[in-house]
Amino acid sequence: MGAGGQVGGTFEELADILKAMRYHPRVGICLDSCHLFAAGWDLRTLQGVTQMVRAFERTVGLKHLRALHLNDSKGALGSRIDRHENIGRGRIGRRGFAALVNHPKLRRLAGFIETPGFDHHGPDRRNLLVLKKLRAGARKN
Repeated sequence: MGAGGQVGGTFEELADILKAMRYHPRVGICLDSCHLFAAGWDLRTLQGVTQMVRAFERTVGLKHLRALHLNDSKGALGSRIDRHENIGRGRIGRRGFAALVNHPKLRRLAGFIETPGFDHHGPDRRNLLVLKKLRAGARKN
């Protein structure tokens, strides 16, 4: 999912790419939370995540979704700015990531991070621990 004007910037474009690839079984989609947010999908709440999932399911199909690129956003909602922030420290926030990693249609997907790191040396264990705590917290409720 693109944050700017590149190919694959909308769910419709992603669907077109898959169709052009004749739905090859080795081709799948990885959605980036920062890109989605920058493109205007409000991931700060369960309702917003659910709206995005329904739109993706309707347009592309969840069977093509293979992974999530989990990064908070320095940019505002709909800003088209792709600047990653540490999990819970950006505009999506902990509540949004709790909704993403615990959504029933997303929770079994692989997740990858590309955060700046709390020590500013790239993705780190602390970002992973934040995500794990958000998942564990949902299991307790």
